[in-house]
Amino acid sequence: MTYDQLCQVMGVEGTPEPNDRRFKTGNGYWIDDEMYSWKDAEGRSITLGFREGLLVNFERSEFR
Repeated sequence: MTYDQLCQVMGVEGTPEPNDRRFKTGNGYWIDDEMYSWKDAEGRSITLGFREGLLVNFERSEFR
């Protein structure tokens, strides 16, 4: 899944995460991965990583 596809599903664009190093420590992300966050109206957020334009660690079966 690409960033654009995920933005379409979420209904809004993600916000680039400026302090992404904390997400990349010990989680299988690479230093060059791009991290984006999406927040909902209740203040909850999800942060996802993208490598070479594709969602990292995406398992389609988890989203059915």
